[in-house]
Amino acid sequence: TGNNQGILTTTGLTQTITGNIGSSISLDLNILNIGSDTDATNYSTTIINGNVFANSTVLNNNGTTNSSELIMGSGKNITSTITTADANMGILTLAGGTQIVTGQVGTNGNKLAEVNAGVAGSSTTFVNDVYATNLDVEGTGTVNLDGNFTGTAVRYNADGTVILADTKNIDSSVTTATNNTGTLSLEGSSTVIGQVGASG
Repeated sequence: TGNNQGILTTTGLTQTITGNIGSSISLDLNILNIGSDTDATNYSTTIINGNVFANSTVLNNNGTTNSSELIMGSGKNITSTITTADANMGILTLAGGTQIVTGQVGTNGNKLAEVNAGVAGSSTTFVNDVYATNLDVEGTGTVNLDGNFTGTAVRYNADGTVILADTKNIDSSVTTATNNTGTLSLEGSSTVIGQVGASG
């Protein structure tokens, strides 16, 4: 009933939410916790088949053992920052269709373990910076980076495409699982720090 009010926490190994969380940027939830922020053993894989409007989305993990995962249903968007309570833990998965992630993903000090996007027929846009150990392009879809990417690797698992916006940078290596697959498109003045591809 008011902007930035309310906390929703999903607990249990698998949860599904079928509707929207919040309704707009003027009536967004305060905090969406994936996994408990009070019980360190209670991580969660949560599927959301609606749009998310939240001030903050936090992946709470089981120490360094099990990551919580947020799976955004096909064609659904998230308007929220997405952070992890533990460095190099927590997974964000974009299921497909046309999807937009508006807020910053991770931080330089607390990167997510994985961001998964780019399944066949999909177009995912990250409006702000992404900090993750790995950005996995899972299929032949397109991942639009309108902010910077900082991590260990951009990994192509199929013949997908990453489009990096003008003046934005990639601070990681760029690898592909199969020879002669993967497209990296630099749309303007950018710097890629790290090896791109590998010999053979």
